[in-house]
Amino acid sequence: MDPRWQVALWLYAAIGLRRKHRVTIPDAIIAATSLVLGATLLTNDEKLAAVSGLSCQSVALRKA
Repeated sequence: MDPRWQVALWLYAAIGLRRKHRVTIPDAIIAATSLVLGATLLTNDEKLAAVSGLSCQSVALRKA
């Protein structure tokens, strides 16, 4: 796939996630990157875990 189309797909996914799931812009970019690359996203954010098509794995964070 032409890299320009990959960037367009990534941006389109990020904008859609931002609008539909009301997540922050950085979270939308991270989630869109995972979607486009087909990667599993490690997160403790329940909003991102609810995104259909996004493979998420919960991560328990320890307090310092």
